[in-house]
Formats: sequence, structure tokens, C-alpha cells
Amino acid sequence: MNISREILSPAYHNLPYLPPKLETNPEKDFDFIKNGILDSKIEYFDELTIRYLETPHEIEKVKFLRQQINLEIHSLLDSNFLINEQRRDELGLTFCFELEGKTIGTIRFVPMKYGLTLTESLLGETEYSNPILYENGWEVGRLVLDPNYRNEQDLLKKCLFSTLLYLYENTNIQEFFASCTHVLSRLYRRFGFSIIKKDVLLPRTEKNYTLIRGNACEIFKYLSVEKANEYLN
Repeated sequence: MNISREILSPAYHNLPYLPPKLETNPEKDFDFIKNGILDSKIEYFDELTIRYLETPHEIEKVKFLRQQINLEIHSLLDSNFLINEQRRDELGLTFCFELEGKTIGTIRFVPMKYGLTLTESLLGETEYSNPILYENGWEVGRLVLDPNYRNEQDLLKKCLFSTLLYLYENTNIQEFFASCTHVLSRLYRRFGFSIIKKDVLLPRTEKNYTLIRGNACEIFKYLSVEKANEYLN
């Protein structure tokens, strides 16, 4: 397995204005990276590669996939959606999935505690409504697979498996959260996630989401390559 490594150097120059409530210290956001570097790409399954997208230019390659998500719903909840979406890309970790050299999917992880994630806005009356409880949490989102590959058996599961394993090997992230459809929540639960709250109504919409959480200690029980077939079948 050939791995090329690159120094992690997120683009923090010319960041958009942040409201005073978002008191950030971006230089500390990436202390969780083991050894201060991330593998730029790695292959866990035959022909399936996960690639870390570091720069805005690199992230552009998955914008066509993100367009399949109804982001208009999200913009109803955030009057500064476009600015904050850029901020999420800059503070988060974006990956793409490649199959035989073609980009077929993407996923993004965004640090919580800055008030930038959908999950934070929906936690409401739950045990996690106190920000201290998700100080080290990361939201999983923007998980999309090219429609032409959605009928490929187990492909989405392999993509999620590969991403979680990548984070296990490269970072010290301890808590994952997500706001997703009930159908997608079932996939996450196969990797140790648990439900925080069901049927959470998105304000000003008729759409319901399920809030889920995954503790690293539980999730990483599922991330042995040797046991991959057991968990993916």
C-alpha cells in the first residue's frame, strides 16, 4: 500500500468575518492530528481509495456531489449559510472516495463548539444540549455517493468504514455526532453509533432528522480490516 504524506496546513488566510459569539482559535483546531500530518490518500479495499481534500481548490472536485443534497433546507436555518459553509470547509476535514480513479463520493467532518453545525442547532432538549459535553465532538455530514454507484452492493458501507478507519489511524477524535435521515442513521448504527433523539423536526420545514452519536471507543471496535467482511456483510 503506497501512501504519500503531506504536512497539514489548512488555509486560514482571508477567513470570512465571524460573529462575536464564535470565539475561535483555529491554530488549536488541528492538535488532534497524530504526528501533525495526514495521509493524503490511502486504499483499504481493492480499487477504493479515500483521499483527503485540503485546499478549497481540491474541495471543488466534490461540489457536483454536494449539489445532490437539498442544501436549501439548511439555508433556511442559517441566514449566513454560504459564509458559514465556507467556514465549515476551512475548519473541517473533507474526503472524497475514488473507485478506479473516478470520484464517486464524499464526506465531511466539522468540529463542534463553534456553533457551525446543524447538529448543535438541533440538540435542544437532550442530554447533550450543554456545549461542554461535545467540546471534542465532530459532526459527520455531506455523505454523498454518486447515483450511478448507489446500486453497488456494500459500496456506501465500505466508504464509511474506510473513512472511520482513516480517522482512527490518523487522528485522536473521540466523539462523532450526526443529523441525518432515519434510513442513513441505520448505516451509522452498524458502526457503533447510537440514537440521541428521533423525529427531530427541522424548523420551518416538514423534514425530520435523527440525531446520533458515536464514541470512538465503541466505533473503533468495528474498524479492524481483518473483520471488515464480518461487519460489511
